Amino acid sequence: MADELDISVVSDSDQLKVWLYRGTSKRLVLSFWDSEEGGAPLAAFAHAASHGGRDNVLFFADPGDTWLNGERLVEEIVEWAIAYRRECEAQSVMALGQGMGGFMALAMPAYIEIDVALALSPLYAIPTRAIPEGQSLEDLRLHNLGEVMGQHADYYLIHGEAPGEAAHLESFPVAPNIHQYVLPTGTNTVPELLDEAGLTGEVLERAFLNQARKLRLALEPLGVYRREDVLPEGGETETAGEQG
Repeated sequence: MADELDISVVSDSDQLKVWLYRGTSKRLVLSFWDSEEGGAPLAAFAHAASHGGRDNVLFFADPGDTWLNGERLVEEIVEWAIAYRRECEAQSVMALGQGMGGFMALAMPAYIEIDVALALSPLYAIPTRAIPEGQSLEDLRLHNLGEVMGQHADYYLIHGEAPGEAAHLESFPVAPNIHQYVLPTGTNTVPELLDEAGLTGEVLERAFLNQARKLRLALEPLGVYRREDVLPEGGETETAGEQG
């Protein structure tokens, strides 16, 4: 059961909080946890992130809500990831996050080798409220994902149709290795929809295996469509090759 996972705190500072779950596989998942949720990762989400307890997971939280702009925050995350990739003898590394954590997960392939990054309800740019008083966007190390998303990994993004999300949806770059899916969410969030439909674990695994077609099929009961389906004429991109 989810509540039986042995998740240990390995770092607890004002700069970065890190939890570790040791699985038995050769996969390491870097899971970026929205600190606004408070405390350790929820058991059900941890269970899905670890593939039912099989995969190794490092959970990261940014207590200052700096959106990776904390002093040496990126470097500290990379150091943890490299150390545990070696300890776990991981053959593949995945990034996972939702909300602010989704922003962090999508940014990290620019700083460390990651095979697939999956983000639920990700924002493209940091909100105005997150800019420290007395600073401007130009003072920040990172303020939008256009600066870092590219050919570093395969990216999977699952958005809702809420106005706040829709505005960010159209800002993401279009590329063969960026797969964007949209769900008619109504008043629910993407994580809530996936959880209620019992699809969280399957969606994570399909993305981690880079199975774009199978991921879309899994989401069809929720009315999924791709961003490419609604691009203006001439704006479509080729579908990336996929495994499985």
